[in-house]
Amino acid sequence: MKIQYDPKVDAVYIELAKGTYEVSREISDSVVVDEDKNGKILGVEVLDVSRVLGPKFRANTQRPSRFSNTGAVLHRISK
Repeated sequence: MKIQYDPKVDAVYIELAKGTYEVSREISDSVVVDEDKNGKILGVEVLDVSRVLGPKFRANTQRPSRFSNTGAVLHRISK
């Protein structure tokens, strides 16, 4: 599993499996699921993630220095 956060558009993508993307299904205004041709879920995108997950999301998001040029952002999800 791989999680990527894009602070410019406030979206997170959770890659659940490798595969060839076939279709995106909009689950809600903020959640899109990517599937392969057999309906296997490859990933989930959450748009406007700070609103969906709450204000603590941005507070727990940090950019690690060793990835500073890659655009990668680490996130710790609080319970």
